[in-house]
Amino acid sequence: MSNFKIEAWIVAPVIAGSLACSITSGNTESSSATESGSDSDTDSTGTDTAATETGTETGSPDGAVTIYQIQQGEVPVDSIVKVNNVVVSTPVQADNGAVFVQEMAGGEYSGIYLYMYDEVLMGLDLAPGDVINLTGEYTEFYDFSEITVKAPEDIQIVSSGAPPTPEVVNAADIATGGAKAEAYESVLVTVQNVTVTNPDLGFGEFEVESSLHVDDFFYPNMGPSYPSGTTIDSITGAMLYNFEEFKLAPRSLDDIQGASGGTTTDTTTTDTTTTTTTGGEDLTIYDLQMGTVAPNTPVEIKDVVVTTGLTFKGDAFFVEDPAGGEYSGIYVYLQDPNGVSVKPGDVVTLTGVYDEFYDNSQIEIADASGIMVTGTDAVPAPEVVNAADVATGGAKAEAYEGVLVEIEGITVTNPDLGFGEFEVTGGLRVDDLFFAMGDWPAVSMGDAYASIIGTMNFSFDERKLSPRTIDDFAK
Repeated sequence: MSNFKIEAWIVAPVIAGSLACSITSGNTESSSATESGSDSDTDSTGTDTAATETGTETGSPDGAVTIYQIQQGEVPVDSIVKVNNVVVSTPVQADNGAVFVQEMAGGEYSGIYLYMYDEVLMGLDLAPGDVINLTGEYTEFYDFSEITVKAPEDIQIVSSGAPPTPEVVNAADIATGGAKAEAYESVLVTVQNVTVTNPDLGFGEFEVESSLHVDDFFYPNMGPSYPSGTTIDSITGAMLYNFEEFKLAPRSLDDIQGASGGTTTDTTTTDTTTTTTTGGEDLTIYDLQMGTVAPNTPVEIKDVVVTTGLTFKGDAFFVEDPAGGEYSGIYVYLQDPNGVSVKPGDVVTLTGVYDEFYDNSQIEIADASGIMVTGTDAVPAPEVVNAADVATGGAKAEAYEGVLVEIEGITVTNPDLGFGEFEVTGGLRVDDLFFAMGDWPAVSMGDAYASIIGTMNFSFDERKLSPRTIDDFAK
């Protein structure tokens, strides 16, 4: 998040020896690494035309400012910025389209998070230490400062070298509410001689002294587990901000050095041995969705029908009990999607772990071996529902989570909520989870649809209808 926000352009000199960004006014949508699906189509040419059109001045011949100035509130939100000669400080987190960069001089306010469209990721091989030039849109995503890069030509690798040296900081200073938390947002830092105070905050996070969260953002699966009382010589990582918490995100296991001691408890055994049958019968999706199974329980779910293809990112799909109805569907997340090929109508047995990921019920599958296709069947007919009933806060929203539904006789009430979403009658969001950016239909205020079909998804505290293909839209 920037330190403060302004409503007018700031004329600011360039810091000598550092290089940064030219800015233009823009009102294009913001994006985030934590949002699933591709983003809606917004043109990005990589050229700095708007500055000429608006007469913007930024205090240098090319209108340059620095990341320091972005993070201290001297650049308007939703500006198009050009950033030169900044160094990549982390690996790319491909699932979230994310990487951190910072000014080579380092220090407070030197780092920022890049969110890259899938088209950018496909042709790019970034590594820590790469020096890059980039063009993108500066946004504040839930108070987290980001630059969204939308086109492959908008990032160029200038040279390669060593990653930046992490700043050594106190855990208390960068934890949520800490005196330096804002200043070190997105900066590579190290905390030293810390003790684990909570081994499991959920969602792959643990806590060290001073209530600093350590997050598994860069790990392909759940992060390492350290018992309470474990002392750790040092933890290095980028400072992430989400869900109103500052979090230290190690880049790999090598960033956690010298862990020793600690006392184990029986909680893991208790949590992971929850009964996986009900009354001697096999578990069903209904059991998971109606709360009779504890999160983080290993499960085997047999003879369910795949209702969608893979999401655009290729790491998830939906299944449903053949009987359909309320509580019959669930999201399936693939930790390693290599070799997974499913299509609507496949009958599958799933072996994985049931979890609640930020209150979205899902079955986490480690790899292709956890999916066994046993036959084919008709995809359950979509349940016809009222849009208001399944929208956020609706009376049936929880019951139809993960279920294939159909809404009828609706109109577009907001054509651009950002992130590839629009709103229809009843306050229901329609999301592009299964679509490439260029394939998502353009809508206008008041557009009428006879029906829209899709699965009910839940992310960022919102219920969303996710059509599977363009055929799910009927005018």
